[in-house]
Amino acid sequence: GGDSSLLRATSDGTVALHCLERWGEEALGRFLGPFALCLVDFRAQSMLVARDPLGDRALVFHLSRRLFVVGTDEAALLQHPAVRADLDDTSVALYFALRPPVAGATLFRDIRELVPGSSMRVGHTHESSSVFWRPPAERSAWRRPDAEYVDEFREILTASVKAALRCPGPPAALMSGGLDSTTVVAVASGALKESGSATPMRTISWVFDEIRECDERRWIDVMVRAFGLRSVTFPGDGYWPLRDFSSWPTWAGGPERNPYRMLKGRAYAEAARHGHRVLLIGASGAQIYIRWRNALASMITQHVVQCSVQQVG
Repeated sequence: GGDSSLLRATSDGTVALHCLERWGEEALGRFLGPFALCLVDFRAQSMLVARDPLGDRALVFHLSRRLFVVGTDEAALLQHPAVRADLDDTSVALYFALRPPVAGATLFRDIRELVPGSSMRVGHTHESSSVFWRPPAERSAWRRPDAEYVDEFREILTASVKAALRCPGPPAALMSGGLDSTTVVAVASGALKESGSATPMRTISWVFDEIRECDERRWIDVMVRAFGLRSVTFPGDGYWPLRDFSSWPTWAGGPERNPYRMLKGRAYAEAARHGHRVLLIGASGAQIYIRWRNALASMITQHVVQCSVQQVG
């Protein structure tokens, strides 16, 4: 009990440092959740940078013979006088062709992106890169009963949400009426009660009075009643995507602008106003059901290719 309390009170940076001291760079494969890490090793006269396997945290750098600049945003690196803002023609062409970029490339020639799941060590006379995580080998989806996959998914989801609850102060959650955020809230609420917390979880939600077809209060209210949540709602009509677009601030790191920027910004402000520094979110859960046709087509294509190879053989 004492050890777990101490761990909850210790910052992520301190935990990461102790892990690296004990296991070296092998510790990177033990970290859970998104991270971007930059560590100066004075004894080895080098710097270690690393990025989480899913790439949820950005990490970009500029490296030349005499200079190494690293940060989490291209716009920050462009503030250095030695980092030019010249565009990378290939990256720009791929962007407008709606194609994925070349691994490690950005829209700028002088700036590279650290590949997710990898690390890089830079010293005075050397530079080396390594991959600390690779996706596990794919397992066949039809070799076990469905119930086993349900249990395994629930176990992984619960462990993931519990890991996110180790944070400074009580967490809140950004909750719509959708599948993903409500699932996260349900798991998090149960985990907080198991840990002995007597304070119900707070959720932040936007609602719509004008754009009624986008209002999800009926499902939000169901969650509030079922889990005894402390619900905070605010009208989202004035923050609808791309509203008053000409007044939006620009971003020097690229041409993209999140159409939900103002809506999410208001939600973050609400969380901060209620004393929360961490806001749990659910993202892209519906895509599991949107993409099943593509997954099925891929499986069929692979089967056809395998059959063709067997026939040729």
